[in-house]
Amino acid sequence: MQRRIDAFNSAYREFVKSVDRNQPFYSQDVYDASTAIINVCIDATIDYQHDEPINYWNTAKQNREKLVKAIDVACKAIRTRFQTLTTT
Repeated sequence: MQRRIDAFNSAYREFVKSVDRNQPFYSQDVYDASTAIINVCIDATIDYQHDEPINYWNTAKQNREKLVKAIDVACKAIRTRFQTLTTT
């Protein structure tokens, strides 16, 4: 489990650095969607650290669903942004 947490933390840190570093180059929709992913990850981390063990699995499932949805929204925002760049 620790190996998985370490892998997640490493990927998460790189994502946050990338969003922060490239913020001026993102459209507002892409930036907002990326920030939403970060917020879901923060919420999941807080839940993991502070949730009662009996509630953990339900909370983890809900957080996973929120994360997948946030990633889908970000991907859609990125695709939409690319479409506007190629048609103008």
